[in-house]
Amino acid sequence: GMSAGASPVLVNGRPIAAVSVSAATGRLDRAKAAAAVLRTSRLIATQFIRARELAQDYSTSELQWDIEDEFDRVS
Repeated sequence: GMSAGASPVLVNGRPIAAVSVSAATGRLDRAKAAAAVLRTSRLIATQFIRARELAQDYSTSELQWDIEDEFDRVS
């Protein structure tokens, strides 16, 4: 048996990525793994938001970073 845990990386309520961990069931502490996955997904979201803010602060008007442009639109 294998066990796994996952968490979406959310930016403004939208999933932009996911973090997961998997291991043999006997070797995985579920509580610690869940906490680590959640902390990691929140850290990635925070860093993504900060990077986007810096890109917007230091870019010219012709070069704006819009998260919507990073992903295909779902109809």
